Amino acid sequence: MEKRILFAHQLSDLLFNKMRFPGSRKFARLVSTILLPELTTKVEVPTKYNFRMNVHPNGGKEVYHLGFYEVGTLNVIKHCLNQGDVFIDVGASIGLMSVFASQHVGKGRVLSFEPQSERFGILTSNKALNKCQNIKPFNNGLGQEKNQLKLYTDIHSPSLVDHNDEPTHHEVVDILVLDEVLESEKIAQVKFIKIDVEGFEIHVLKGAQQLLKSNPPIICVEYVKRLQKLNDGDVSIFNFIKEINDYKIFQLEKSSSTKSKLIEVKNEEELRDLDNIYCFTKDHLENIDVDIFKHKW
Repeated sequence: MEKRILFAHQLSDLLFNKMRFPGSRKFARLVSTILLPELTTKVEVPTKYNFRMNVHPNGGKEVYHLGFYEVGTLNVIKHCLNQGDVFIDVGASIGLMSVFASQHVGKGRVLSFEPQSERFGILTSNKALNKCQNIKPFNNGLGQEKNQLKLYTDIHSPSLVDHNDEPTHHEVVDILVLDEVLESEKIAQVKFIKIDVEGFEIHVLKGAQQLLKSNPPIICVEYVKRLQKLNDGDVSIFNFIKEINDYKIFQLEKSSSTKSKLIEVKNEEELRDLDNIYCFTKDHLENIDVDIFKHKW
């Protein structure tokens, strides 16, 4: 089984990331689906990042079939983090990005927030599997104020925003405020924060205003127009980030799933929907690896 998984991952890496041609990704997914049995329980698998992960039908199907996830985003993270940095993973799922960041910050710290109980269990198992002593997992969501909210779980990815008119399955989860967590953890400086919370992103940002104003981190946040309109649509993520500090906003030339260069986006209308945005201040741009940008600063 291990050999079949490794072969599927190597083929997927070749067709996704190296030998791109029309239909190559669909072909890789098809071959992987044929080679590997359906994922029905928790399984430990290798990844292309030189660490192993526990995956589950409720989190990690992409890693199971391909051996990687959001190659573009992980490449940005790699070029931004240094030894001793602090990385915040909001919507950590099973912990792929947390474990990846853990390797790059060394004696630094990773705070990982995952409110969904089953995914949180897999996250903690992946922390133990990879001996990531610098990861501190929180079985919480983040928002603008402490609260208890429904986390809807019968949609593609768990969300604190109700996407349906019909009643849905949910868990009740505790919400923390990032500024308060950082004060409690005695963390004054964060290098990078990644936020992927299915429409609740603006609430996470509003709960981190002290951090964003005083000592702003690099931000990676998922941008989905449809989900923003569902909740707190009085201000867009794009405008909120632009107004809270001197952030410049970028997207990858291709997408978060592809290693490519970052290009500045000056108007919200130009943003690619269903993709991540990456936000840097002037200080970040003066001290970051310029190789990840399309145009030199």
